[in-house]
Amino acid sequence: MTVFFFVHDETRFSLFLPALTKPDFAELNDLFIDAFMNTLLKCGADERHMTAAQQCLRPLLVDTQCNRSVQGTLNRVKFEVECMLEDEPVDLAEVAGYSVGAWLSDTPRNIKGKGMLWPDRAMLELLESLDAGS
Repeated sequence: MTVFFFVHDETRFSLFLPALTKPDFAELNDLFIDAFMNTLLKCGADERHMTAAQQCLRPLLVDTQCNRSVQGTLNRVKFEVECMLEDEPVDLAEVAGYSVGAWLSDTPRNIKGKGMLWPDRAMLELLESLDAGS
């Protein structure tokens, strides 16, 4: 069983995909889209956010460049989930990934050179700007 964390570089919006098995890797793009759209809903996205997100979705692209600030956020969200699981011991397969992603994205994050931001709000604002530009 494998756990995946995804963090959007610009907004630090976080996704959590728990309990993936080897067969799931063939469907990783679909699992990512499902996690992204459902986490957006958990973060209060409305129809315009969802439409903008749907129009921007492409095949999953993972950044190959090392960004230490994003790595710091990934380490932090991993630590926070580990603390959550230690505090409330549950089977990882039973953890609701969408809710955890929304919880992680409703936590302020520090971006080097940009200060603090709330990832869920930043992602919704980004989607609003994309919707306004279309």
